[in-house]
Parts: sequence; C-alpha cells; structure tokens
Amino acid sequence: MSMAERRKELGVFYTDPSIASFLVTWAIRKPTDTILDPSFGDGVFLDAACERLKEIGGEPHQIHGVEIDHNVYDSVVSRLSQIPQANLIKADFFDVLGENGTSLEQPDIPLVDVVAGNPPFIRYQRFKGRVREKAMARVRNLGVTLNGLSSSWSPFLIHAASFLRAGGRLAMVVPAELMHASYAQPVLRFISQSFREVILITFRRRIFPDLSQDALLLLCDGFRHPPQSMSIVDLESLKTLKLPLRGKTPVSISNIVSGQSRLLEYLLPADTIKLYNRLKSSGQVIRLGDAAIVNIGYVTGNNDFFHLTKEDAETWHIPEEYLTPCVRTGSQLSGLLFTRHDWESLIGRGSANFLLDLSRASGILPSSVLDYIRYGERHGVHKSYKCRVRSPWYVVPHVYSCDGLLTYMSGKRAKLVSNTADVVAPNTLLIVRLKENAEVSMNELAVSWITSLTLLSTEIEGHSMGGGMLKLEPGEAQKTFIAIPDMSSKTMSSLVREVDELLRSKNMDEATTLVDTIILQNHLGLSAADIELLRKGALMLRGRRYNR
Repeated sequence: MSMAERRKELGVFYTDPSIASFLVTWAIRKPTDTILDPSFGDGVFLDAACERLKEIGGEPHQIHGVEIDHNVYDSVVSRLSQIPQANLIKADFFDVLGENGTSLEQPDIPLVDVVAGNPPFIRYQRFKGRVREKAMARVRNLGVTLNGLSSSWSPFLIHAASFLRAGGRLAMVVPAELMHASYAQPVLRFISQSFREVILITFRRRIFPDLSQDALLLLCDGFRHPPQSMSIVDLESLKTLKLPLRGKTPVSISNIVSGQSRLLEYLLPADTIKLYNRLKSSGQVIRLGDAAIVNIGYVTGNNDFFHLTKEDAETWHIPEEYLTPCVRTGSQLSGLLFTRHDWESLIGRGSANFLLDLSRASGILPSSVLDYIRYGERHGVHKSYKCRVRSPWYVVPHVYSCDGLLTYMSGKRAKLVSNTADVVAPNTLLIVRLKENAEVSMNELAVSWITSLTLLSTEIEGHSMGGGMLKLEPGEAQKTFIAIPDMSSKTMSSLVREVDELLRSKNMDEATTLVDTIILQNHLGLSAADIELLRKGALMLRGRRYNR
C-alpha cells in the first residue's frame, strides 16, 4: 500500500504549522499545563507544543501523544527525542483510556489540561466494522449516541474530550460537517453542554486548499463548567488568524442544539439574521417539508442500460407499457414547469429519457424484453452492486410518480420545477411529493422558490461541495423556507406563466425580481431594503462556497 493510500485509509490530512501553533498558543496558558495530541501524525502539534512550553517555562515531559501509523510513529519519536517515549503511545486512539472514560486505577494517559490536534476523517461508508463499534461504544460510555452516518472524527472528538481534567481546553481542527451535517448535532450538543465557552473559527477560503475536505477550528474552554457562550469568528484566510480573537458573533446555543438555526446563519450581517429570523416565524412562511416530502430518485445500478432512447426502444421492440418517461438531470429542467412538450423535445433530440420500468409488470415478460435482459447479462450489467443485491436484478425499485423535481447538486441556485409531465427521476435529482393535507399547489411552491428568501434559505440549509457546488440532501431541502402568498388562483396562474417564460429565456435575475416584488413586497409587506438584505445575504453565501 502506498503512503497516499495509507493516509486515505486512516483519514489523514496533515495540518499547516501555523494552525498548530495558533491552537496550542491559545490552549497552553501556564508553564504547568499538560497536553495531549490524540493523533499526532507527522508531529506538527507536538512540535508546536514543545515550542510553546519552552516559551513559557514548561517542559517536554508534559506532552502526550497517540498515533496508529507505526511508520509515522517511529519517525516522529526518533525526531522528538526530548519527549519521553513512554508519553507517546503507538495505538488506535479508541483503544486508549483516560481517567474520565474508565474506572481503571492506571489509565493509559492521565488527565491533561489541553487536548489539541487534527482528528482523522474517515467517511461513514469506510468507517465500519469492529473499529466503528469500538468508537461508538466509547462515546456511549460518555453518554453520547451518534447515528449511523457519523464519520470517524465525531466519536474521536468526544473521546478526546474525556482526557481533559475539569477546566481543561480543547483546540482542534474539525471538518466543516460540524456546521451542517445532521449527524453532527449530537457533537454540537456535547461540546455546547460540556464547556463554558465554545468558539468556532471559520474561513472564507479553505485552510486545506489542496483537499476536497473543508475544515474549521474549534476552541472549547472550561471543561465540565456550566455552559455560558458559543460564538463564531469568520476570517478571510489563514493570514488573518491571530490572537487575541476579535469579531466574535454570539450564537444561540439553544437554537443550534434544537436545530431551529444553522451555524451558517451567523456568518450573515446582523440585520440580515434579524430579518431572516423574523420571516421564519411568519405565518406566511413555511418549510418545504410542511407541504411536501422530499426523497432521492430511483437507483438503477446501470443508467446506460436502464435508460433508453426512442431509437433503442424501437430497435429492441420494447412495448410502451414497459417504458416510463423520465427526466435525468437538472440541465434538462429549463423552466418553472416541466411539461409533456419538454419531455417530447428531449426524446426527439435522441436523449435517453425512457426508463425500462418493470416494477409493475406481471406475468411472463415479452420475448423482446427478455432479449434485452439477456443482452444486459452478456455485458455484465447484472453484476453491478445495486443490480446483484436485488431480485430480480432487472427490476428497478422505488420508481415514484412525483409532483415536483428538485436539483440535488446545483451551481448558482437549486431549481424546483413543477412536474406537469408526470415523469419519474433517478437519484441525480430529488423528487418532491405533496402531502395529502397540503394547502398549496406544486406550482405555488415552484414560483415561490424563486424568491430571494428561498435563495438565501437554500444556501443556509444546503452545504458546499467540491468546486463550489451546492448540495441539498432531502432533509435539508425539507427545511428550506418558502413564502406562501395569499393570492387568487388566477393571479398565481398568471405569475407562473410569466416566470416560466422568463426562466426559459434564461432571465433568472428578472424572474427573481418579479417574484420578490409580487410575493415578498406586495403580499408579505417587505421593503425594497429588506429584499436587498436577503438577496445580498444569499449572494454572499454563494460567493463563499464558490471561493472554496
């Protein structure tokens, strides 16, 4: 296994020395302070701790560390000979116990004043088996339950805190998932309830520019003291990272822990936050999930086989009843409405927008369909993962009719389109189905989605991916806020037609201005200045993810 592959397996991304120096300088305050780096890697935090203690009159024997990679461990131990080797443990950190996490009389590491470092980041798909079970058992012993989507850093962070003595400090690099992931909620709850003060330092430019992984800095002070404050400090780049920290924005701990607010909101100007919070509690603003259920589309296992062009269907003589019209990508959604004419235009251009849908088939399949299935088997389609785990392999499950289509990954903005063509969609899109008790139509939701309020809300509820893409998971989409005006069906129908035409002509900004004026200004009573706050807030967050 190459070094790069080994690092990926262990979730390693090494830290800039300036970050390590900042974190240990903030955390180590007295000559007698002891420190632990629970995953010391190339030793950058150990180096910084040695320098900091030397600077204030401390000694290297106050430093402890743990590292799982034996090659890295041996290299660092030989280089940092001033730290007693007994203080540097070669082990999986989840096998290491401290006084807070066990009743052992002789813990592996005594309680320390400071824990600082960069936890490994292994996504939940690879963080499994015995390693995962062990990690989850550690955090359950500390009274924390994490869900099945948790990546390795979340139990690692909680286990690391268990090595602190009362009043201790935690200074860590953490993935940006802490800001938005649903699985991070228990972690946020733990740190907000376990420390007197919590500070999150975010950056408008990535601190690991060569990696797809976004990160922030977490400073926690006063372990086991009653919680008093949480705040965010937003910096342009590493060049502006220095002590003392200035520009703290207070965060409502209760709103964050309960899920009423997202941490990303606190990066907005104070006037924008105030307006956004007022609108969230307005009787004319709902979450998408109040009116609709959002899910991912179907998963074929082999899109090229299961999606057919008109020519494919004719060549193989596939009967019409086994072909379901579909839309496959956000680029195929050009207006506010996706109509039968839109779908026919795609088919007419040779696009593969028929789904081979055998989910409703009964009895013996026609010979032409069986021939096509055998063709797929000759080309190994049935051996792909999603196909081989279902029976029969050629029946695509979870093919649902839907009222609306929503882009899963978006550039400038997420599109919500009313599905008047009654097409189905794969998991490259999200499908939106109105609830039985919904008091709004899909057309109303689609046109209201265009407002600057929803544009801002999607930036807050979604999260940034590589290349600046905005990703909306189903749960995030359902939390997005939409203004629902009280207008006649005739007026709404006219607005829908006008917006649909503007979008098809690629006049998105003009469409937003129109909908903002009619819905936000005329019906919700917002001023032009209010609307500008929402628009600028959305553009600020959009620009932020594009810069990442």
